[in-house]
Amino acid sequence: MPPTRQTVQTCVHPAAKLAAAAAILSLLLLWLNYSPSMSGMVASAAAVVGILSLACIRSTNGTRRNGPAPLAQSGIESAMPSEARAAALEAQIVLLNGQLKELEKKASALEERNAALQRADEQRHTQYLSNITSLVRAVEAKDHYTAGHSDRVSRYSVAIAQRLNELAHSHKANVKLVKYAAYLHDIGKIHIREVVLNKAGELTSDEYSEVKMHASYTQYILSGLQLPEDLAGLALVASFHHERYEGGGYPSGLPAEYIPIESRIITVADTYDALTSNRPHRLGMPQARALTVMNENAGTQLDPEIVAVFMRLYREGAITRLQYGGELQPSTAELLELTQVTTPTPTT
Repeated sequence: MPPTRQTVQTCVHPAAKLAAAAAILSLLLLWLNYSPSMSGMVASAAAVVGILSLACIRSTNGTRRNGPAPLAQSGIESAMPSEARAAALEAQIVLLNGQLKELEKKASALEERNAALQRADEQRHTQYLSNITSLVRAVEAKDHYTAGHSDRVSRYSVAIAQRLNELAHSHKANVKLVKYAAYLHDIGKIHIREVVLNKAGELTSDEYSEVKMHASYTQYILSGLQLPEDLAGLALVASFHHERYEGGGYPSGLPAEYIPIESRIITVADTYDALTSNRPHRLGMPQARALTVMNENAGTQLDPEIVAVFMRLYREGAITRLQYGGELQPSTAELLELTQVTTPTPTT
C-alpha cells in the first residue's frame, strides 16, 4: 500500500478566503469598541480562525474525496509549489491568531474597566443612601412628631394601596412606590427651622409659607436618587402629599387628574395621622372626630374613593392595629434597595 501523500487543496482561492477572514476579524475588533458583550465576539473570532484552518488545509491520498472540484488556480498561486502555498496559508493563520489574541486583550481590558465603573457607581449609591438616612435622622431630631408620623403614614398608605388594588381599582397603585414615598415624604423638613417646626402657638403667614416649602425640598432631595423604573416617580409622589383633590394645594396646585394615585393615597394617610397625633400647638383628635373631618373633606381636599377605602379598613380594625404596631418603618436594607439599579454598562 503506497504511503499517503499530503497535499494542500482549497475550496476557494486562499487569498480571497484569508482576505475575507481578515476583514471579518477587523470588523470584530471595531465592534469591540462599541459592544459590552465580549465573550460572544471572541468566540466568533475563534470560530472564524478554526473554520478557516480546517477549510484551507486538507489531508488526502492524492485524489479528492467528496466535495466540489477545486477551482482552477492561476497566476502566482498556480505557479507556487504545494509546500509554499501551505506555508503561506499557515503564516496567514498565525497572523489571524495574533489578531484574535489582540481582540481577547481588548475584551479583557474593557471588562475590567466596566467592572471598575460599576463598583464606583455602587459606592456612589451607597454614599447617597447614607446621606439620605442621615437626613431622615436629622429631621427626627428636629421634629419628634415627624419620626413616628412618617412610619405610621407609610403603614397606612401601604394598606390603602393594597386594598385599592384588590378592589380592581381602575388605576393600580404601585405599592412599593407608596411605601417609600410615604416614609420619605417629610424629608424636606430638614431645611425648615426647628423653631418653626416646634412652635407651640399659631404660625404666622411667613412661618406657614416656610413650612410649605418642605414639599419642594423633599422633591429636590429625592430627585438625586437613581432609581429602578418602578420607583422612578418617588420624588414627585412624595412631594405631592399636600396637593388637594379639587386643586389649590401645594407645591403645584394640581387638580386630581394630575396628582398620582400614590400621592392621593399618602394624602389621606397623612391627614388621618396629622389629625390624631399630638402636635406642638394642639392635642390630637379622637379617632371618631378625625374620621368625621376626613369624610367632610372627601371630594375637596381628599380623594373620596380613597377615603372610602380608608374607612373600610378602619371598620375592619386594620388602621388601629397599624397605628399602634404592625410593620416597622423600612429598614436600612430595604432603603438600600432604592439605589440598587442596573445602570447601562459603559461601552466606550
